[in-house]
Amino acid sequence: MDIKQALRKMHFLRNIYYKFQLKQYLSKLPKEVLDENAEELKRLKGKYTGKRCFIIGNGPSLTTDDLDKLKNEITFGSNRIFTIYSKTEWRPTFYANQDQVVLENMLDELNDTISQSELGFISAHNYSLCAEKVNSLDNVLWLAKRFCSPQNNKYAFSDDVSKEVIEGLTITYTCMQLAAYMGFSEIYLLGIDHNYPIEIDDDGNIIKNDDSVKAYFGDAMVSMSDINLPKVVEMTRAYISAEKHSRANGYRIFNATRGGKLEVFERVDFDKLFE
Repeated sequence: MDIKQALRKMHFLRNIYYKFQLKQYLSKLPKEVLDENAEELKRLKGKYTGKRCFIIGNGPSLTTDDLDKLKNEITFGSNRIFTIYSKTEWRPTFYANQDQVVLENMLDELNDTISQSELGFISAHNYSLCAEKVNSLDNVLWLAKRFCSPQNNKYAFSDDVSKEVIEGLTITYTCMQLAAYMGFSEIYLLGIDHNYPIEIDDDGNIIKNDDSVKAYFGDAMVSMSDINLPKVVEMTRAYISAEKHSRANGYRIFNATRGGKLEVFERVDFDKLFE
């Protein structure tokens, strides 16, 4: 067996394991929840065909002035976006969260955060963690998130989120899959700086600016081990996969972020989108 064959076999076996892992945590959800969840997700397919949406990141470039311009737009927010709510009337149409550590650090705010959006999307592997907090809400949908081993540095991209979404090491990648599934023809990114407060010194040691990490991710991330830090290279590869998928499937993803280091997507001037 040559190296390429061995890698293909490893890729195949890893994905069998990841599919088994997905089935395991889905088995912990009540059947009625799974059935109703799948039907609600199917109703979203193509619902917004031809429209535009904005996926909002939590980067330092995000401003309340920009969010105020989006009050009448369809938007996706995620993670700790609620920390800016006191400064703007804007609220995301859709809210998404998949990271267990982030969720653990905001459980007390989760119910109120989701209730201020039309729909909240939570990764199903966090069902046991979050269900009690959101069981009074009727606008929560659970996503079957699965890691899929990238092949030739290319990440899979789900065409049917009622069955699964593919892990891309960032909630933005999940929101892209949701937006594509819903039929949006133009997807704009805002506040996705792709520029994390983490550096590596000449000896390969990871240096964290704890104040910046706390502001960006929350208290829990400050004390996290290095293995839990953002995987910037893999995130970039996932974004490249999303860009290729968009061009091959008749929709576009644009980067309207002010500054930042994300150059995978075509840049557009945010202000000119409202002229």
